[in-house]
Amino acid sequence: MLRPPRLTLAAGLLALGVLAACSDATGTRGARPVSLSFSTAPSSGVVAALGTAAAGDPLVITRAQLVISRTELEQVGATCASNLVENDDDGCAELKLGPMLVDLPLTAGAKTALTVTLPEGSYSGFESKIDAVSSETDGPGQEAAAFLAAHPELRNVSIRVEGTYNGQPFVYTTNMDVGLEMSFSPALVIDASSSNMTLDVDLSTWFRAQDGSSIDPATANDGGANKSVVEGNIKRSIKVFEDDDRNGRDD
Repeated sequence: MLRPPRLTLAAGLLALGVLAACSDATGTRGARPVSLSFSTAPSSGVVAALGTAAAGDPLVITRAQLVISRTELEQVGATCASNLVENDDDGCAELKLGPMLVDLPLTAGAKTALTVTLPEGSYSGFESKIDAVSSETDGPGQEAAAFLAAHPELRNVSIRVEGTYNGQPFVYTTNMDVGLEMSFSPALVIDASSSNMTLDVDLSTWFRAQDGSSIDPATANDGGANKSVVEGNIKRSIKVFEDDDRNGRDD
């Protein structure tokens, strides 16, 4: 069974491969589209500094990219091992996704990045993995090779951020391996009405010290003094929820 929310971050984003669905205890009654969206709503009281400079803030984020390698939804009544491994025929409705680059939106609201078809029914949990693509042979098929050919700058990179700090351009990268799990209470119901889940990332907190001051992203790359601080901020910044109206807020 899926456990309460646990965050770990990886690199590589969504490209639809094969959907392997199984029936729940009550059976399936049809197939419905489900979308996964992304939002970047800032926390209350925190300066976003996304896209444009904020007064007195040296940090501006102009681009933020992720890669998601695997996503699963668990049906109510199914037995689903929460292990994020290939070929786990464990009673989940499983989305097998090759790596695809996702640019996070830097404005209010949500951006739909992926739509798939799932059996009607009730779903009790969501599990996803963001993971870096390190080799052309990562995973089955040729998806990894195609991804690295299109995005050579993202080899061994799970998250990439561009912007300026004190007016000087920066590029921040990490190969963090992060997984995201959550339980739906009440269950997520997929039926004739449209269903959407949003993965919300609070970018405004990534390069912030505990006192709220800005962190120079150059000090958070490999070998930098703030590497672990920023990676911890990233882990805490992500949540996922049902969002049928796609406004970037929990329904």
